[in-house]
Amino acid sequence: MLWPLAPHFSEELWQRLEDIHGTDPAQRVWHQQWPDAKDFQKHGVENWTVRVADNNRRFKVKIPCRFQYDVEKVKELVLASGAGKKVIGDRTLASFKINRNHVTVELGDS
Repeated sequence: MLWPLAPHFSEELWQRLEDIHGTDPAQRVWHQQWPDAKDFQKHGVENWTVRVADNNRRFKVKIPCRFQYDVEKVKELVLASGAGKKVIGDRTLASFKINRNHVTVELGDS
């Protein structure tokens, strides 16, 4: 992303990275793809707070950062967690809402 502003400097940096990481020297910095926003997501695990709206119970679930935008995967991880099995059990979900690293669950009829 530095190349449009400082092409000569960024080319020098790119060549030094080639020496360190052993990339193909025929590839120049201006031939590279723009970075994808998903590449900047930190790798690891975050603690998410799950609130069950019906009984106002709360519990924590560890969600890998790579799944933070995947609603179905977050739902699967919440329901599969030990606390999720204990608090939610076999009841159906009326709604499942994600807001940053918080989840709000409303339970349906059993």
